[in-house]
Parts: sequence; structure tokens; C-alpha cells
Amino acid sequence: MQTYFEHIKRLNNPDFQVIRKIADASLSHLSKGERDELWEQLYHGVPLLHSHELLCQYLCSFGNMHQAKLLDAFKQLPNSFYTQAFEIIDWGCGQAMGTINLFDYLKTKKLEHNIKKITLVEPSQEALDRGILHTSAYASKNVKVISINKYFEDVTPEEIESESGFPQLHIFSNILDVAQIDLKHLASLINQVVLSDNYLVCVGPLNPTNQRIDAFLRYFNPESIEKIYAFEDSNYVAVFMRKPATYKARIYKLEPNTEGHLIPIEYYPTVQFHAAYELDILNTYRKKY
Repeated sequence: MQTYFEHIKRLNNPDFQVIRKIADASLSHLSKGERDELWEQLYHGVPLLHSHELLCQYLCSFGNMHQAKLLDAFKQLPNSFYTQAFEIIDWGCGQAMGTINLFDYLKTKKLEHNIKKITLVEPSQEALDRGILHTSAYASKNVKVISINKYFEDVTPEEIESESGFPQLHIFSNILDVAQIDLKHLASLINQVVLSDNYLVCVGPLNPTNQRIDAFLRYFNPESIEKIYAFEDSNYVAVFMRKPATYKARIYKLEPNTEGHLIPIEYYPTVQFHAAYELDILNTYRKKY
């Protein structure tokens, strides 16, 4: 693990694909069987990651997919946003793939210097430490990097509000589909810190029974929120991706106002649950083998 940290710290021109190759090289001593076991432990990226090996395997297994979705989403934001000073809040940042891919995108426009503050929110301390490492490879000494090792429900408005009144970019990359997140609480939290223009970049999988991205955005009053981008593809392919993936993106803009942005509701919206059935013969076969 120390070698990995040293390689990242020595990067003069960091790039996500370079970081991903370093992660892959860090696991090169493992057999194919051991790598396959690591992949199975990822469980499609749902659990919190607490080891160096799992963090590296996640970058190798899902990094290309995340990068493709994030770069597509970032290019949908108006260029006028990027040409001013702004802040980033990377929610459920993991290893900060959202933040460092934004740096990669802005480097192509020579606008990365406009990032003034980065707030990384992540409940896994091991993943957060990795996110800080990756972000530090990109950010200059003039960029303030804040790390919050908490679940979303424990984050306070004071921890995420802008200190300088700069616009804020909220990155939600493959996190809003996590069922344990209280979307109503999260919407209320963000509503309390809209002191300037706030952009919500939400990307994730396109699952027929998972409407959590839209459920999150429905807490906001449609009259006070501007829709910038909505995209869905069940067979999305982009550069670096080895195979197609499902992709759903929503980008909204919140402008400061005195009334707030939430729809006043005292309850949680109804959720439709989908039942699944299994033939008895298949159930018996599955349990037997």
C-alpha cells in the first residue's frame, strides 16, 4: 500500500487512467483466483470498502464506467459556470472519482484553477483517505480540501456551506441509488446552503425498479429548480469502457431565493415495491447446488 501512495504523490501530471493503472499494478502480485475473489467481494460496488486491495480492485473494475458517465455529465454544464471560481461537494465520494475526473475534464479547457474548495463526504475512512490522496495530486496549495467522515444524515449545513459565497457543484456519482440514504433529509440539507448558484450532478445506473435519483429531485419545487440535462441509456458505451452499462443522469440548477426550494411535505412519498417469484423447481435446484 505504501508503494501505491508513493506513486500517486510523485505524479507530476495526474490523470485518472494513470491512477487506475497504478491501482492495477498494485494488485499484480495476486493470482487470477485472488483477483476474482476481490471482485466478488465488491458486490457491484454496494458495500463500504475498507482495504487497500478492495479499493484498487474497485478502480480496476468500475473506474472506466464511472469515468465515462462523469465526463458525459460534466460537459453538459454551461461553460460559464466553469469560467468562474466555484466549489465542489463530492457526496459519497469514495476515492474521489467524481472530483478527479472533473479536474481531468477542466484540464482540457485549462480551467482547473477555478476550483477553490473541495469537500469530500464519505463514511468509509479508508476510502476517504484514498480520496484525499487522489485529490491532493491534482489540487494546488491554493485549493482548500475538506474531508467529512460521516454518513449523509450526520452532516450539518455548516460543514458544507460556502465560506466565500462561490457557486457550488454537488456531485452524486452512483450514490443516490443506495437505499439507506434518507433522500428527504439530504434534500433539506442542501436547501439550507443555497447561498449562490448550486448545481446538482446526479449520475447512476438505470435500473427499472430504482427511481431514487428522480425521487430525490422531486423534493424540490419544480418552479424553483432549472433542469439542465436528463439522459437515460440501457446500453451506454463510451471511450475506455470495455462493455456497455446502464446510465442515468440528471443535472439541475438551484438559484438562491428567500422562499427555499423544497415542496412542503410532512411525509415520505409512497414507494412502489416489486415482487419477484420463483418456480418451486428452481428454488429447490438453487438450494441444492
